[in-house]
Parts: sequence; structure tokens; C-alpha cells
Amino acid sequence: MSIVRCFSSLNSGISTIDNSIYILHNYNLYRDEGMPSKEITLTYYKIKAMGLYAHTGQNGQIARQYLTAKDLMKELMEWGHGVNRQFIETATFSANSQSLESYCLDFHEDNGEYIIALWNKVPNSKNGYSSVSAKSSTLDATVQHTQIGKDDIPGYPTFFYISPIKKCIATIKLDNHVLGITQFKSYLKGYLRHFSSHSVNREEGGELIQGLCAESKPKGTIDNRFPDKGIYPSFHMTPFKDVLPEEYLMNNAHYITKIVKDVTTENLLFDKNESYVEKWSRFMNGIPISRKATTRLTIPVSFTYANVKKLIKQYQDNDGSSEYNVGFIFKGDQKIHWLAGTVVTNTVDGDLKMLSSERPELKSLMHLIKKLDHSKIIVKEVESVA
Repeated sequence: MSIVRCFSSLNSGISTIDNSIYILHNYNLYRDEGMPSKEITLTYYKIKAMGLYAHTGQNGQIARQYLTAKDLMKELMEWGHGVNRQFIETATFSANSQSLESYCLDFHEDNGEYIIALWNKVPNSKNGYSSVSAKSSTLDATVQHTQIGKDDIPGYPTFFYISPIKKCIATIKLDNHVLGITQFKSYLKGYLRHFSSHSVNREEGGELIQGLCAESKPKGTIDNRFPDKGIYPSFHMTPFKDVLPEEYLMNNAHYITKIVKDVTTENLLFDKNESYVEKWSRFMNGIPISRKATTRLTIPVSFTYANVKKLIKQYQDNDGSSEYNVGFIFKGDQKIHWLAGTVVTNTVDGDLKMLSSERPELKSLMHLIKKLDHSKIIVKEVESVA
């Protein structure tokens, strides 16, 4: 069971509740002794868009960039970690249907490459953090409440490596089971829209003027800028994928021991006999009429060159549709090699300085990441895409 920790920006020291939940106060005061060995895994994504853009040219096909990924990261680090502000003020977006707020826990830069640590808020009630013992009986299960301070934010950390130079981003997995990609995307988009140097937020004649502007915020002078509706924030990334050559798959068909297929089904979430009023109420409240469920099937096989060639042809004839995407498992290997490619990951083990049980020193983490040969993976993938 994962441990929930809480962060407070107003107090100092560390307190322990029920030996499992920690209130992290002034986190700079705490240091673990020694340099424990840690294993980290990076999952790589290619930056497709990251910054502020405006459509230009005939019919707006060309996107002009006003704030690049390089300048964005410089700005974000200065805004979130370079000035003295309350921790709660580092949130860039409000709670939504997908997640609660995220905050800037830490930031580090090394030669134009960055690591950002986010603190992702988790739900809690006025009674604090609630839990039920996993070993309790269903006949007498009780809910236990652990009180937290009114200024404490319960949550968990996530870490991201960002390299505008290599045009890549990587999630960093240490002991954290949740990578927090959804919150990370919301965090960057929130900053771009509301806090970047191109955001406008001022009053004039009693009227509130907000939006994005092509010009950055002037320093030391009055801000007289007006928003430009053509400027928009964009952040889009796609996973780097390692794709085995088709000829390799066909020539080594006799080593394939299993094939894997993800089958998606759609289950109705409503009664077919419900009334018109009930259907209308469902529509107005945004309740979906169905839910998709995916099941992974693994089938033992004895394949030939022709068998694999047929599967590849079906995949190609259907424009690489996920319905025809098949995975192959080779003899002596548990890795699944998909026709669509396998997401690129990289793992390294080494000494890592820890500031707390779940929070590494980012300088030490960057040093460990530099040992990874991720640049060759990314270059190889970019060349294959080109």
C-alpha cells in the first residue's frame, strides 16, 4: 500500500503520524545519511509542441512560435523556484475532473537540461486522511481518520527530465508508482496560459484584461499590452518507440513463442428501457453511455515466415490501426515487441542522495541520469522517424 505524505510550507521539522503517514514541513532541513543505491527508469517522449504559437500564412497552416521550449523552461524555473513565494502559490491550474492541483516542489538545471519535481495533491476530507485496514473483516471494518494540519497538502511527488536541446521529455520512476503525466501536462499548460511572460492580467478603467500577447511582459515599466486571440498555448508529446524491422520479425518467426493482442470491448452503462427523460438527464449531466474495457490475450504459437508476413500485411493494409497491432514474445525473452513499436525506456542503478525517503536531491538525480545513454536512443528514434 502506498504511503501518503503531506507537505506544509509554513512550519519546520518533521512529524510522524501512525508510523506510516508523514507531515513534511521545511524539507530542506531533512537529510538522509549516506548515499543509498537507487534504480531509476526513464520513459522517453518526443516533444511535438511546447510553448506559445499563432497560426500564420494562408489559411493559417503555419504555426509561428512566440515562446520556445528553451525559453519556457528558463521562465518556469525562475517563476517556480527562483523567487521566494509561498508553496501554495506555485500551482498553475485548478482542480479539474482529471486531477487535483500540482505544485512546484523542486527544480534543477544542468547545461540547458532540467529536472522538475511536482507535488501532486490527493483528496482528503475535513477529518483528514482516511484509511481502512486491509486485514479487517467486512463485518466490522472501520474507517480511521488521521488528522493533518490546516495548511498541510497531502500528496505525492513526481519527477520529469526535460531536454529542449534533444527535444525530449522523460518520466522518472524511482519508488513512485504513479508517474503523473496528466498533472505534468496540466501544469505546463496552466503556466503558459496564466503565468508566462506573454500572459496579460491587468485592470484598466475598472475592466479586467486577460489573455495572451505576442509581446512578452515589459520589465520595470507599466504593462499596457492587450491580448491577441490568435496566440494559443500548446504542449504535445508522443512516446519514442523502438520498432523491430519487419524482415527481422519474419526471419526469426521460428523463435516466436507467443503472440499478444489487446482486445477492446464497449460496455453499455445504461438501461435500454430507460425513459426519454432519463436519457435527456444523462446527456445534460455529461454521463457517458458506455465504457471501454481492454483485455490482453496471450496465445502460444508456432510461427513460420508466412504467418508473420500475413500479420504485418494486415497491419499495414489497415493503416496501422490498433485493432491489427500484434505483439510478439521471443523464446527466452518476456519483452513484448509490438508491430506499432515498444515505448523506449532506460534503467540505471547508482548512488543517489536522498533529501527524504521519497525525494531525491535533483542535482544527484541529474548526475545519475547523465550516466544513461539516452541520447543514442533518442537520436536513433529521430532518424527512424525521419
